[in-house]
Amino acid sequence: MRSVALGPAPSFDAVPNFRDAGGLPTVDGGRVRTGVLYRSGHLAGASPADLERLSGIGVRVIVDLRRDGDIAVEGENRVPDGARIVRIPIGDVDSTLGVDVRSLFAAGDVDAIHRAFPPGAAHAMMMRGARVGVEDELFRMRYASALRAVVEADGVPTLVNCSAGKDRTGWTVALVLLAVGVDREDVVAEYLRSNDAARPEPPRAAAVPVGLDRSRLEPLFGVRAEYIENAFAAAEEGWGSMDAFLEQGAGLRDTDRQRLRDALVDPAAP
Repeated sequence: MRSVALGPAPSFDAVPNFRDAGGLPTVDGGRVRTGVLYRSGHLAGASPADLERLSGIGVRVIVDLRRDGDIAVEGENRVPDGARIVRIPIGDVDSTLGVDVRSLFAAGDVDAIHRAFPPGAAHAMMMRGARVGVEDELFRMRYASALRAVVEADGVPTLVNCSAGKDRTGWTVALVLLAVGVDREDVVAEYLRSNDAARPEPPRAAAVPVGLDRSRLEPLFGVRAEYIENAFAAAEEGWGSMDAFLEQGAGLRDTDRQRLRDALVDPAAP
């Protein structure tokens, strides 16, 4: 994996997994600009100082990928004055397989959690969830809408968020980076940066129930290269290549990709 100058990860009081998605090279010698595309977990707990930081870096568009159920528990995003929220609800990996992780942990019933997650089930959920975002038409169209929101921002500093900022946000940002010409290896490296910020606790749970076998849930806590590679594989199996998937599966026309490049990429020096 190449060493690349990735965008910085500013310090926030209560905005999880925040970072700049810029700094990556493109295959034609350009570089993704910093200060234009950001990603994070939800902003519901953002402190006044956090809002000042977001305002200071110019964030004006927030693409919120959370479902109503996520927002009901976590709260609405707190955003800087003058910023607008674009809501594009996308199901999390648990919703793709009919398991409500949030409710299980809220109930605190360890036996129920163990029944829902026998050994290997959490890993299988993450692997399947990665493919559902590609194979399921509704999910795919929601991701297409998220891409459209970034296109239509036209270079206005934009933040993409979901609950933890690692799965739904990770796939959305990966597609944007691929669309502007970032090498896949570097896209995977950027995706894996969420592990630097991920907290070793069950997702969307305030406390670990006593007696829980945490090893069963470890695959849910962060991201792994095999997750996003499984999504790539689904796209290539269904459409032949990632370029074809971006065009036919995600609805990105050549003009859209050029619009993204104009907004996000500093071209190679002549």
